[in-house]
Amino acid sequence: MKKINILAIVGSLRKESYNRQLAMYAKKIIGDRAEFEIL
Repeated sequence: MKKINILAIVGSLRKESYNRQLAMYAKKIIGDRAEFEIL
C-alpha cells in the first residue's frame, strides 16, 4: 500500500503549544502508515 504524505504546519514556536502537541500525537498514532512532517 502506498504511503500518504502529511504535513502539519504549527504556527507557534513554543515547544509546548497545543497545536504542536496535537501534531506530535497524530504522528505517534499514525506510525509508519504515512510520512508525517511537522513544520
